[in-house]
Amino acid sequence: MLDMNALTEPTLLFIMFLMFIGGSPASTGGGIKTTTIAVIFAAIWSLIRGREDVVIFERTVPPIIIFRALSIFFVSASVVFLTTMFLCLTEDIPLGKIFFEAVSMFSTVGLPTGTVSEMQPFSRVVIIFVMLMGRIGIISFGMALVVRRKKTKIRYPEDKFIIG
Repeated sequence: MLDMNALTEPTLLFIMFLMFIGGSPASTGGGIKTTTIAVIFAAIWSLIRGREDVVIFERTVPPIIIFRALSIFFVSASVVFLTTMFLCLTEDIPLGKIFFEAVSMFSTVGLPTGTVSEMQPFSRVVIIFVMLMGRIGIISFGMALVVRRKKTKIRYPEDKFIIG
């Protein structure tokens, strides 16, 4: 068995990156999924090249899929950030270990650094909640919590926003 505490920080950071991305869709692996990150990278690449459409393997990616991929990425990153922030405020554990635990728990990987046994009971409840969010999926979890309204037939006019 590999002792996670024996690994260097760059190695742990790379492992966190891989855990956050996770497995492929329809697999039992956690994380945001490989296709989500592929769609995001393809959208960035299309933007850099000045293309209107995002194309992967000669197939155009619909804008709603790009919107979902970006939403999944940013909501997931926010959950990991907020979990890390909460645990930093409530526990006396180094930031690197807490961040690794937060990513591992959200991605449901099961690579602990042994710090969970040192945590307070309320922190453990938060960890369980984060693991549940990661296992169900961030969009599915959000949809279960929010009451969905009927689709509106109103469409507002488009406008140009200055970004970047």
